Amino acid sequence: NKRIKPPNTRMKNELKEGDLVFFKINGPKVSHVGLYLSDGYFVHATVKKGVMISSLSEPYYEKFYSGSGRVL
Repeated sequence: NKRIKPPNTRMKNELKEGDLVFFKINGPKVSHVGLYLSDGYFVHATVKKGVMISSLSEPYYEKFYSGSGRVL
């Protein structure tokens, strides 16, 4: 069985390819998840734009970033 390490905001500077990145956009619970690529970029899917690559340093994603996790 694989587990996901609980979200940990301290990991943001230590993200590795394949890590999950979590966002709390619609309230106190995680409502959006992406997959970290490299160099501050992650892939995710949106209802309006489909699958896209975005930067964690974009103000929108910085604002809602909640933590990250790693599948063990």
